Amino acid sequence: MEQQPIENWARTPSPLAGASTNEAAPMDVEFEPPRPTDDPETTSPRGSEPHPAIRNAMQQNFMDIVATRLHRNPAKGKDTSVLAFIIFPKDHTGTACDGSRWGNVQIRMSYDTLMGLNSSKINSMLRPRAQERFRRRLATEFGMHELPDSVKYVLDFTPPVEGAELADLTAKLWLPRIVKLWFLAGHYSPDPIVANPYDTHSPSRPMADSAVGAIMAMGHDDICKSYSCLTDASLWQVDNGCQGIVPDDDGFVIGHIPPWRKVEDYCPIRHRVSILRVLQAINGKDLMLNSAVRMWTVAQVAIYLEVPQVVVDPVMQWLSAPPNTKFTEICPEKAFELAHALKIPSILTAAFKILVSETAVDYASTVRSPRLPKESWVGRPRDDYGDFPSDPVEYAARAFLERITATFRTLKSDTVFDSFPVRISEWERLMAMRDIVDRSGYPELQDVYSKLTRALVNTFHWAVDRIHLADRSDYGIHGCDGKLVELTEAQRRHYLPSKNHLPLPMAYSKLVRSQQVLTPFFWKAMREKANSYVQEAASVFGAEQVQQTTRKFNRDITEVYDPQARAMLEQMSVTGRGGRSAFDLAKFHNELEYAIRALTDRILKHYDGVLFPFFLSDHLLLNLEDNELKYLPIWADGLDDGSGGVFQEVIPEAEMGPSEPGPGYHTGYTVAGTDTDMGASTVGGYAATVVSKSDLGLGGLELDDATVARSVSVQQTGEGRSEWGGIISRNMRRVVAVPSEMMSEDRFTEEGDGEWDEAMYQRPEGHQAVGQALERYVEEEGGSSVDDVMSLDDDDEEDDGTSTLDGFEDMDDINFSL
Repeated sequence: MEQQPIENWARTPSPLAGASTNEAAPMDVEFEPPRPTDDPETTSPRGSEPHPAIRNAMQQNFMDIVATRLHRNPAKGKDTSVLAFIIFPKDHTGTACDGSRWGNVQIRMSYDTLMGLNSSKINSMLRPRAQERFRRRLATEFGMHELPDSVKYVLDFTPPVEGAELADLTAKLWLPRIVKLWFLAGHYSPDPIVANPYDTHSPSRPMADSAVGAIMAMGHDDICKSYSCLTDASLWQVDNGCQGIVPDDDGFVIGHIPPWRKVEDYCPIRHRVSILRVLQAINGKDLMLNSAVRMWTVAQVAIYLEVPQVVVDPVMQWLSAPPNTKFTEICPEKAFELAHALKIPSILTAAFKILVSETAVDYASTVRSPRLPKESWVGRPRDDYGDFPSDPVEYAARAFLERITATFRTLKSDTVFDSFPVRISEWERLMAMRDIVDRSGYPELQDVYSKLTRALVNTFHWAVDRIHLADRSDYGIHGCDGKLVELTEAQRRHYLPSKNHLPLPMAYSKLVRSQQVLTPFFWKAMREKANSYVQEAASVFGAEQVQQTTRKFNRDITEVYDPQARAMLEQMSVTGRGGRSAFDLAKFHNELEYAIRALTDRILKHYDGVLFPFFLSDHLLLNLEDNELKYLPIWADGLDDGSGGVFQEVIPEAEMGPSEPGPGYHTGYTVAGTDTDMGASTVGGYAATVVSKSDLGLGGLELDDATVARSVSVQQTGEGRSEWGGIISRNMRRVVAVPSEMMSEDRFTEEGDGEWDEAMYQRPEGHQAVGQALERYVEEEGGSSVDDVMSLDDDDEEDDGTSTLDGFEDMDDINFSL
């Protein structure tokens, strides 16, 4: 059955196929949305009267189709010396939503406007050879052997029909899975719980429980397979049977996607119409994006034509309009890819946070695979987010993993009470009494002080373990109440069929301990339960309760007789019985609770200046800091300027000059055999030398076999220090810096330093500039070899000619300490 043009629009002329390409669209006509008829194909089963918003969306959709077909030229008075055309396949089937068939397009454009876009692709089309080709095709396809008056240039925007360029375009315009399914966001009605914040630390979430409006999801494709998409309002209403934004080919949901909604992955007609929409946008027409399919295709066309600025605003509005922001949360990969290409900072940062948090959980797994799992730990289907010379998500995820796990390790360390973001003054007070205890000379006081401090730390460790090792079968997950679990499950139902995923507690139980600390559940339980667990532990700690130990310490410390100790106690206002106690356990617990809340609030907080509402991400930690966000581009408030420098380790200052040409540096302060793997060692206040990959080889260096992983130390054999502080070494391959005392002209006439003298007259290697010059000199003179010319000692080893570059390609990731 062939689709016919719509004729039943009240007070609206039907769009005419074959209308003049220069005819203006009837934008000044007031349209009345269609009303359901008695025809069973168009009668709405969900009520006869659609919502006004749906009626308005249907009206705008029709008007946009008319305006696109009757494409508008630039405003009068503008230069229109460019004639652009697009050729449609002659054998294509199907029509637009208004029942009209797409035909070849001609559109007049402004030369100055096109030049102002600074597109190399468009500029290349204006070259003489390209112009000749386009004019021949214009004559062949349109029968236009002479150009119209005032036309000076012809541009052919028709996509290629074969070759590598077509393959590249097809790949870019291939619709992602979520783009094809996004129309379901207009039918899916979420659980009302998703609009309620979990606690007072989360902002309100208006519209989180609403279906995406028809104005964002109505458009389907420029080749229409329906007979009533512009007349049947029931097609756009919320459907209580829609179980989520999920496919129906998994056997769990059957038939909830109508056949006419199953658009092609790539459509040459959709491709050409999107080009037309971009050209119209260049001419000044408002670009209406009322579907994910259109948004994605138009954006990719603009990116390919190198005119992204034309579509940035409408694409950003589509991605940023709540609750359509869920597109970024359900598929952050494609949102990241699009935002990166169009330079939309808010969307890029929001998607980046989600990807980094999920990836860090995978990196923390004890069993690693070369590729990330196809689904995140909560079952969200993953996609590709583009290729980068250095993957910003990977680098940020590793930095994020290191920061969070380091914070957790601090909770299990003996210095935990010194590491909170706020001071625990009562603990600092207790630490300040160590000198008093030592001066007292009382072994019993020293013992009770040791027991008290150890007990306080151990009880806190016990509380952390209890939270972390809570019964995984508990629906509350580590002490968090069921409301958070219920909220997260409602969020997951957006993108997971209800019968096709593990319950959240079961999915969480599959994470190892190192992964669980990268989720908010542990930290929320830490905030809510830690202090009560600490006080509970105090009553069961060992054979001696913490309260009893505290009382004994307070009693014993006031009985010291050392004058200086007594003076220190008086200075601390410890007066003994009836006065201020040396240590107040209740105050300590209160301060500890405040410190725990400050720490967990910092970790759980992720609402910042991005101004992006997260509706579906309560199962993620999104508190990225500058050290992780620095991998974003500069235009997104990161530090990546495109040079790759942000992904490299910082080169230390060369206190004694560079060790060789290139990025290798020698500070001059490194101790022999220093291993910098676990942290920067210092000598005399200077960081140990780190040498990165340079242009010269390291084949001749003597390396310390004991050094592994990220650093390798050069074996020094020094027997003392020179007068300027450098190590005197018999290693002839290490760098020797010129002493400052020798910089004056007089210093060179005095008795030279032994090491400097040897280095001064050492025969240069073949790869060095001096050595190469000598080699050429010897060859030209036909005389002695370089060894004969530069020989300083008959015992010198002969050069075997081996390049010092050999084997260097395997050392990209190794730092060397000289």
